Amino acid sequence: MSNKGFWLAAIALLLSACNTSTAPNYPAPGGGGGTTTTTSTVSVIASPSSLPPTVPPAAAATSTITATVLAGGLPVADGTVVNFTLSSALFGSLSAASATTVGGDAPVTFTAGSTPGTVTVTATSGTASDITPITLTATPLPGGIQFVSATPGFIALSGSGQNTASTIAFRVTDANAAPAPGIPVTFSKNGPNGGEFLSTTTGTTDLNGDVSVVLNSGTVAGPATVTASASFGGPTPFTASSSTISIGGGVPSAAHFDLLVTRKNLPGLLLSNFHTTFTALLADRFGNYNVLAGTSVSFFTEAGAIDTSNVVDAFGVTTVDFRTQLPAPATVTANASDTTAITLASTYSITAPGFPRRGHVTVLATVRGEEGFADNNANGIFDTGDSVTGFDLGEAFIDENDTGGREAPEVFFNDVGGTTGYDGPNTVWDGPGCTGAAGPPVITCRTSPTIWVKHTIMFTGNITQCGAKPTTINVPADQTQTIKVMVSDDNLNRPVPGTTVSAAISSGGKLLGPASYTIPDGVGPYEGQFVIGEAVPGTPGGAAQLTITVTAGNNEVFVTCASIVLTGTIN
Repeated sequence: MSNKGFWLAAIALLLSACNTSTAPNYPAPGGGGGTTTTTSTVSVIASPSSLPPTVPPAAAATSTITATVLAGGLPVADGTVVNFTLSSALFGSLSAASATTVGGDAPVTFTAGSTPGTVTVTATSGTASDITPITLTATPLPGGIQFVSATPGFIALSGSGQNTASTIAFRVTDANAAPAPGIPVTFSKNGPNGGEFLSTTTGTTDLNGDVSVVLNSGTVAGPATVTASASFGGPTPFTASSSTISIGGGVPSAAHFDLLVTRKNLPGLLLSNFHTTFTALLADRFGNYNVLAGTSVSFFTEAGAIDTSNVVDAFGVTTVDFRTQLPAPATVTANASDTTAITLASTYSITAPGFPRRGHVTVLATVRGEEGFADNNANGIFDTGDSVTGFDLGEAFIDENDTGGREAPEVFFNDVGGTTGYDGPNTVWDGPGCTGAAGPPVITCRTSPTIWVKHTIMFTGNITQCGAKPTTINVPADQTQTIKVMVSDDNLNRPVPGTTVSAAISSGGKLLGPASYTIPDGVGPYEGQFVIGEAVPGTPGGAAQLTITVTAGNNEVFVTCASIVLTGTIN
């Protein structure tokens, strides 16, 4: 080959090498002499990348699409063209098919269409390109919001040392009753205005459509509710209110203090160490019992013996054991109720040495708390317009003579803030935060009064008094006759429960109705009755005899009266 041919071939080879770049050549930033060969890159982002579809007449949602073009890691020259395309025009449109760079960035605007779904935006500069997705998520059609729960449904006052917060849950659903996630919800409260507050005033539903807020109590007792409002983007939000959450006083209320006994009638005049159980039930002014766990209740008795105290459980309940023993019931004089029983007994030709109240026993339960009151304005607190009529308590006492009022020398229990003598009802409300009366006269209230409740049981003895009326059988033709029966101990009190009173009649007559009665537990006299008639309707029975027999129950009585035998004629 000649020298000329050699140099021509070399030049051609050099030119070929210069034309093998895989990307456009861009001048180096800042000018300078000559050119360089550099690979470019394109990256594209959408902000935001998630939009709601356009639903007229609402304005269309938009996203800014920004493509960044770099060469050698540096922005390309201003004015570099970037082309943009959509994977489908069904989901929206671009403000321009291309844009030029400024500082390496080229922006266009995507406008959402009306169809939900995902669309891809591709940005291309030269041979370099990148893609970014945009998701069009439909806002749920309005459905509703429901209250789910308040846990717990009662809270104590702030600073009480008990639980003071309740979690209130709501659920938002769409028009298909499916959970609606991502829905903004606002909260508000209504309460006694004692400083109670919500943990937040806004929230967003989770994937299950659920959202919650915490109600914290203040220093004033009363009912409270929480309202939640869910916005679906429309002008009118959907709302729901919680159930009432009770902000409790955290102390027992005398209006919700009860004393029960498993058995009232005990053979205490005959047997010692015979047992029954007393149960005290506590609740606060709103009827909430399970804010009072651990409260101590004290017990006292006129006769026999009882546990001194016990604490209530999570249900506001405590029980104690009572047993018969000395002392016996207090000696009292007859009152009007006794005279009524004595008069009743006389119609059976019964003359007893005693009367019912000589067997009555008063049992007392006490606890620190507050008096009840008539909440006339229904705001859960005692204030102007409310009344203590029917709720006003004096100091606790053992009502030995069963009159309902305290008379000397009945035992009483001085309360904090009282005088050294017995203090009766003071006409003002006593309880935490009470103010008394400014007067005249000035009346000082008790901020932590002892509230109390009593229960009357009965000690009975042998069944010694039995009678029937009328005392002669005289059944008119084709008719019936009612024979009444009274059975009692020497105090005209009914026999122990389980005692039976039964009757049998001779062959000429017939018992119409029960032939036997079982005496139930209770206090006071007992009467029963038997109805007799002809054995064969329309046929005179002639001479007849009715025998009434009393059988003591449960082997708790040693003596029972003799059978009552009535004679006469069934015509």
